[in-house]
Amino acid sequence: MFDRARGVSFCLRTKGSCLSIVASSVLASLVACSPPPPPADASANDAAMEAAVETGVADAATDAPSGPNPEDCDPLDEGNCAYPWPSNLYLRPDPARATGVTLGFGPTSLPRNAGNLPVDPTPWRRLDGYMVGEAAMTYQRDLDPAGLPTEYNVAPSMAADARILYFEVVGSGASATLRRIPYFAELDSQEPDPTKKSLIIRPAVILKEGTRYVIALRNLRARDGSTIEPSTAFRALRDRTAMSDPRLAPRVARFEEMFGWLAAAGIARESLTLAWDYNTASSRATHGPLLHMASDVLRRLPDGPELQNVQVTEFTMEQSADIAFEIRATAPVPHYMRERIVRGWSWFVFNNDANGMPQPDGVTDIDVLIRVPRSAVRSATNPNPEPHSLVQYGHGLMGSGTEVRAGYNNFIANNHRAIFFASSLQGMSAEDFVTVGQVLRDFSRFPFIADRLHQGLVNWVAVMRTMMRRFPMMSEVTSRGVRVNVDERFYSGISQGGIFGGTYVAISPDITRGHLGVPGNNYGTLLHRSKDFDGYFNTLKLAYRDNRDHLVLLSLGELLWSQVDPVSYYRHVQAEPFMGLPRHYVLLAAAKGDQQVATFTNELPARSDMEIPIMGVYENPMNPMARTSVELATNAMYPRRGSGTVLWDLGNPWQEPGNRTISDEVERMYSDPHGRPRSMHAWHTRQMIHFFRGTPQSEAPEIIDVCNGQACAFTNCFGSVAQCAPRF
Repeated sequence: MFDRARGVSFCLRTKGSCLSIVASSVLASLVACSPPPPPADASANDAAMEAAVETGVADAATDAPSGPNPEDCDPLDEGNCAYPWPSNLYLRPDPARATGVTLGFGPTSLPRNAGNLPVDPTPWRRLDGYMVGEAAMTYQRDLDPAGLPTEYNVAPSMAADARILYFEVVGSGASATLRRIPYFAELDSQEPDPTKKSLIIRPAVILKEGTRYVIALRNLRARDGSTIEPSTAFRALRDRTAMSDPRLAPRVARFEEMFGWLAAAGIARESLTLAWDYNTASSRATHGPLLHMASDVLRRLPDGPELQNVQVTEFTMEQSADIAFEIRATAPVPHYMRERIVRGWSWFVFNNDANGMPQPDGVTDIDVLIRVPRSAVRSATNPNPEPHSLVQYGHGLMGSGTEVRAGYNNFIANNHRAIFFASSLQGMSAEDFVTVGQVLRDFSRFPFIADRLHQGLVNWVAVMRTMMRRFPMMSEVTSRGVRVNVDERFYSGISQGGIFGGTYVAISPDITRGHLGVPGNNYGTLLHRSKDFDGYFNTLKLAYRDNRDHLVLLSLGELLWSQVDPVSYYRHVQAEPFMGLPRHYVLLAAAKGDQQVATFTNELPARSDMEIPIMGVYENPMNPMARTSVELATNAMYPRRGSGTVLWDLGNPWQEPGNRTISDEVERMYSDPHGRPRSMHAWHTRQMIHFFRGTPQSEAPEIIDVCNGQACAFTNCFGSVAQCAPRF
């Protein structure tokens, strides 16, 4: 998922000026540095922060008191100011929003860094609820974890006597009913003190937009067998004595409604240790900016003779067996960002209009790398080359479009009539590397990642449209007899490209078939489970010292990340396409025991009625370390018309349950399967190419069986891929 950062230079043109930025591999130095003191201009008061544009980012830090204001904290859970997360305390009534609320944290609700600066809550006011992959957190002192459902065993979460109950509210008001949903739970593995561990409750499905949810904890016990008592505040709400507390009285009506629903579901009020509800954000708040930008950019792209604005900057004849030549070009794309200083660091955030929608502010020149295989070029032995498809490639995290040069892509291009091209994903590419370090030091800067990722995905939309219009006309192409089948347009992404590929395909008007290699979803869940995030956490831990704060920050980041994270877009790939866009289809190729991207997150769509089932035999029953089933998930048999997830088992065990990376012992015994399926051309590539071309483009694609009716399981894969032996 994560690649080593490299030096990179790029140019951004805004309002006629050029900003040159050079990034270098400096994470090690960021880790070694303590967070800077607050800048001299960090004196804006709370009133000024509240007056900021709802969807903007405050330029200056709040001159906050040394500790959180009690009014900004939820008294239901004394473990952290923002617990229980996601707290309904911060859902401020707002009739102008689709859900009727705005997500409004208090000025001191969120964690403070080592410079004593709380996260500025202003950017999160763009949301009208929490997100569909939201993790819930609470602190229940010394909780006995025995029997908690795990990511590999979610069925106990639906048991009648489960200690934790997760509900979707169906309907509203007094007539509403509660519907159980599955979840898994874990005590925070990052906290070494067992008495301080937070309880993390993660839905085992992808939640619905604009929907109310209830979480109830009952009959909780500590490890010594004693009963865990409710907090003073929750006891008052539960026992009907809250009206005398001015902080709780305004919340009584909402909680009484919730208690009524729980009683109707057979949950005794007096059994509750803690219960609360929250709303998920609307589709408009979640997807609105990206959909607006993706539509607007195509309207603004130049057409006709103006396509000459696409400039070829390099033309290189290749000497490899597969690639004939490479073109590097720049394509101008409207730039929906503006430079902003947040607590002394400058990068890019939305350039919003009065309605909170990003608008262009100049253009950004996007570097595009195009790889043309020998099979596409006219020669004495190939006098009439067949038309080749366009395949847009998505690179790994903190990488760049140059990763399209990988050998497996070269092989596929030359052997399967494909022209690969790529551009860097702004927001999480090498260009953003230094800024990521600054975000980890002060989470008020998180929009630098989330907002710019919107631009990165919109750049991809624009580049694909430009490739369709301009590439077949280039003299470098036509003079060599290259013919392009512009009706065959596909996406293939690996790791980060496999993750954000789910989002990109869902919003693309030009690509309907996408291959997502070793993917996952929900960065708030993925990061603790990736061995490659250790260095980033070192930086975070220097700036924020409490493990409970780390959990809040990951969920806080995911709130904005989810505006582009595939956890919010899988529903809209095939099952519920966005208005005006076609149905899309994705082939997920997951690696069992992936040490960089948590494989199990691909199972969530299969539990969520999103028409992305698990394909065929998902597990290898001969492996004693394998799971025996994927509980409560939809399964489909080959061949299937539509989307699906295929598991590639290269002999690795499943990652240990919990928010942790693999153990040192497992890492010594097993090499990481993360990079292997993409090079298994006899099986994985054959399945992918059939998915792309096996049916007419006007119909749903087909996923075929390449493993003889058995699990796609291999042995001897810990050397080169060529040594892998199929077990089918």
